[in-house]
Amino acid sequence: MTQVPHTRPLSQLINHPCWYHGTSSRFQSWQIPPPRKDPFLVPHSAIFLTTEKDFASGAGTEISVSSIVLNANILDCTLKSDDLEKLRLKASQHPTNNLFENFRKEHWYDGWITGDVLRLTANAAGINYLKSLIPQQADRAGVSIEDAWTMIQYNATRGLIEHICQCAASLGFDGIFGNEVDRHSTSTQKLARPWLAIFNSSAISTPRWLDA
Repeated sequence: MTQVPHTRPLSQLINHPCWYHGTSSRFQSWQIPPPRKDPFLVPHSAIFLTTEKDFASGAGTEISVSSIVLNANILDCTLKSDDLEKLRLKASQHPTNNLFENFRKEHWYDGWITGDVLRLTANAAGINYLKSLIPQQADRAGVSIEDAWTMIQYNATRGLIEHICQCAASLGFDGIFGNEVDRHSTSTQKLARPWLAIFNSSAISTPRWLDA
């Protein structure tokens, strides 16, 4: 079972410096899409932030804090709405939709609360499809079969998140807010952490870097 945070609603998290971003090096302004670091990983077109500093530190030792600007068009995915349903329908048009459960109604709405919607849930056909990619991935990356399978699963999750972000951006949103599963902070339970994806740099203030 996922432990869900008692997070303030998004309406209380706007125009307030409470959004943390972790990275390996500092910069002066946001770059969207962010620089690609690994040619073997699915690239992201958004930047990701959280209201929990310790969660942000998992992405890097350099931590910045920013604010969502007042006029930003951010979709709160923790609340059921017509816009959230539009995003679900848009995302479900992906050609591999029938291989995965993430965009089904019974998974979609609760998944934004638990964070599970941002973790790929494959049915039997989906698992077989992903496993069929192992030989090609192992050859392309020059890694073992086991490492190739790990990379495929990681990339599938990154691809899922990227697809959702691209769909939301195409609907005119500057960003989306929900929860993401954190399986690494504790060894005994899954945590749902506040998660913000921004695909328009004008929607948040420039990063202010925190001292260690």
